[in-house]
Amino acid sequence: RILEKLTKGEVITYPVTVPEGFTAAQISQLLHEGGLIKKEKFMSLINDPVLLKRYGISAPSLEGYLYPETYHFARGISGRSTVDAMVGRFWQVVSPLKERMEEVGMDLPEVITLASIVEKETGLAEERPTIASVFLNRLKRRMRLESDPTVIYGIKDFDGNLTRKDLNRATPYNTYIIR
Repeated sequence: RILEKLTKGEVITYPVTVPEGFTAAQISQLLHEGGLIKKEKFMSLINDPVLLKRYGISAPSLEGYLYPETYHFARGISGRSTVDAMVGRFWQVVSPLKERMEEVGMDLPEVITLASIVEKETGLAEERPTIASVFLNRLKRRMRLESDPTVIYGIKDFDGNLTRKDLNRATPYNTYIIR
């Protein structure tokens, strides 16, 4: 029976659920804790310019391109295979949406950024279409998004307390200041 399993290539896989809204650092920690890939290795892969080019991604990293889902990985699988699975799933889901992106006049990086903001704005999936609609209307009118999660993203070691001072602080992500 063992020989049969080995010749068929049957391996034990472990489920890993990547929740929506997880950052690349959080995903690397999750995979590391699951014994699947060292977080440093994962982070180096998702920031590798050669790999980004291979995937056709013109962003500084794969953050936003690692699709949130439950994956089943075998221990000992290469880090590259892990990343391939996540990015491959991303393209499967996103490809049918290209026409809609053209309708709203946004490119893929803009859509990913907006989706990330919408995701952080609420924990309730049923509220996301309404929030996305509000943000799309603001963008159409050339208004600032004024989204708290963008301010929080720009705060190193955020302690959970967002202040008026934070809302007025210039960071590259503060949509209270930047259009």
